[in-house]
Amino acid sequence: MEPFWSYKGAPHPWHFVVSIYFAVGFLVARFFFDRFIFRRLSIWLLSNGAVPLKIDEATRGKIAKCSESMWKLAYYATVEACIIRITFQEPWFRDTKGYFRGWPNQELLLPLKLYYMCQCGFYVYSIVALLTWETRRKDFSVMMSHHVITVALIGYSYITSFFRIGSIILALHDASDVFMEAAKVFKYSEKELAASVFFGFFAISWLMLRLIFFPFGVIKATSYDLLEFLNLTEVYPTFQYYLFNTMLLMLLVFHIYWWVLICSMIQRQLKNRGKVGEDIRSGVRKMKMGITICLYYLLLFVTLIPNFTASQVVFQGYNWESWKKGGGWYNFLITKVPELADAGITHVWLPPPSQSRSDGPEGYLPGRLYDLNASKYGNHDELKKLIKAFQDRGVKCISDMVINHRSAEKQDSSGAWTIFEGGTPDNRLDWDQSFICKNDKPISGTGKIDTGTDFPLAPDIDHTNPRVRRELYNWMNWLKTEIGFVGWRFDFALGFSPAITRMYMANTRPNFAVGEIWPDFNIDTPDANRRQIVKWIEDAGGQVTAFDFTTKGVLQTALVQGELWRLNFSNGGAPGVIGLKPGNAVTFIDNHDTGSTQRVWPFQDDKVMQGYVYILTHPGIPSVFYDHFFEFFNGGLKSHISQLIAIRSRNGIKPTSSLRILAAETGLYVAAIDEKIIAKIGPRLDKVAQLIPPTFQVVLSGEQYAVWEKKA
Repeated sequence: MEPFWSYKGAPHPWHFVVSIYFAVGFLVARFFFDRFIFRRLSIWLLSNGAVPLKIDEATRGKIAKCSESMWKLAYYATVEACIIRITFQEPWFRDTKGYFRGWPNQELLLPLKLYYMCQCGFYVYSIVALLTWETRRKDFSVMMSHHVITVALIGYSYITSFFRIGSIILALHDASDVFMEAAKVFKYSEKELAASVFFGFFAISWLMLRLIFFPFGVIKATSYDLLEFLNLTEVYPTFQYYLFNTMLLMLLVFHIYWWVLICSMIQRQLKNRGKVGEDIRSGVRKMKMGITICLYYLLLFVTLIPNFTASQVVFQGYNWESWKKGGGWYNFLITKVPELADAGITHVWLPPPSQSRSDGPEGYLPGRLYDLNASKYGNHDELKKLIKAFQDRGVKCISDMVINHRSAEKQDSSGAWTIFEGGTPDNRLDWDQSFICKNDKPISGTGKIDTGTDFPLAPDIDHTNPRVRRELYNWMNWLKTEIGFVGWRFDFALGFSPAITRMYMANTRPNFAVGEIWPDFNIDTPDANRRQIVKWIEDAGGQVTAFDFTTKGVLQTALVQGELWRLNFSNGGAPGVIGLKPGNAVTFIDNHDTGSTQRVWPFQDDKVMQGYVYILTHPGIPSVFYDHFFEFFNGGLKSHISQLIAIRSRNGIKPTSSLRILAAETGLYVAAIDEKIIAKIGPRLDKVAQLIPPTFQVVLSGEQYAVWEKKA
């Protein structure tokens, strides 16, 4: 777990300790301001600043109420100004899709953490204030229930990573309180004109925020934009989507109804020659309580949604030899859909779908990008059928996105292979040498200098060219709308700058995207390796994930050499990208390059299962390789991998889950994740009994590994 004060990080339950400090601070501040400022100011207002005020029981009541409203006015005005200042510079402030993009792995900045802790602390303080010095009213029990439930729902929405939309909803519904409390201050101090003016501002804010922005901003986002980030092919998320939006629409109906009441109040005010009546204040209290009830349900259903997405597990649905499969790989893989869905796989990574050069049948030397019928894995219709089969079982498909380089279709007049064809009757993706980087080897184009590392087997494309980006955006979005892909695996992402990746992310808005950033690995300098990957993630905008090559390198070295102490980094965390940016780290054991028949950097066979115990229990987004699941050791590791996924899912282990390392020594590694499960790898058993609490029980074990979870 990152410390609360780190500028970037993920929400964690322990952060709410800070809200207690806020609550204590509010108690002290309220006592100070009430005694030395607000009461004196209330008396001054009631006495018109000149005539000595006669203090009787009725006056004392007005002073107490006026002082209380001054305190609430100060709080609401301050916190509203702060949340506007915090969110105004965020890209998602004006982009409603940004409320959900990257969820549940969104980065939580320190100012927003403080806002949430402040709000939670204020309602904790309010509970104490209700029990101590605030004026006891008839609605005491209702207000107490409001404060308690609000604390619970603010906390729950925070730890489930819905802090973006949550902060917007909180700010939206609190804004009008600034004007209402101001109106009450002047009403209690018998300043009718000022009370009328601020009640007018309250009415205008209600109209603008709750009758215009709420339906056309918030509800539009949850009705349309949210569709890109939820899987509505499953019954449960579909039910939640419609129920969630039904509650929002009900809240809108209440807003409209109460707007009619406000208009009625304004009409009465005009008849009373501008005097704000007592019935208005009680009416507003009833309105706020009705809204609160709706918001309880709203926040409740928002925070239920993570139950079906928290445990993401990626599956690489092919290997280096899959293109050779008789009858086509797509037709073969479709028979595996039920097994993968039942195992708990959430995303399947499929091979490059386009026509590829004859000496690159695996798809990594693509040419006619729109031509999906010439792929060695199958044709256009077979691919759509496969993706539809996965969708019907609630599994999303991501495409291997090879856009760094491209194979030409023809030679130009000089004999160089620089004439590209897109695979359509028109000129989409029909390029020439001006679209090739001018420092490319061996074919030098006339485009701009390459922004990344050279790829020697095909011409590197100039991604600074606006037409290149525009036509690739269109092709990628066509893969989403026509074929059914929801995201990308950026192949050879070091081949172009992270700023380019950021543009592709922004213009295609994938549900999930991961980059292949494979820097040179040195077991003695893993921190430099992982920081290179983290820098790429941040420079690419922070929404994209990256394969955690550092974790793979350290893990396989530690297991082979018995040096499991390497899995405890100097700061007490994990040594890979999962130790710095777990929400953006895709962990893996092998893939089509490192393993399969290429075996560029393979995991030792007898250590593979221990590797999966590590990545499937730890933070990060784990990825399972086809060979290990179906083919390893003449039958695959499907049973135990499926059990690990089930353990991860039922315990709600997320990419940003907390990690506490209990032992990391020669031959022994034990760690607790979210304090819900404990994983052990390595041959040693001598310390295990004393490390595992009696409240845990073994749920999976094998050669040199075991997993415990809390007893029911």
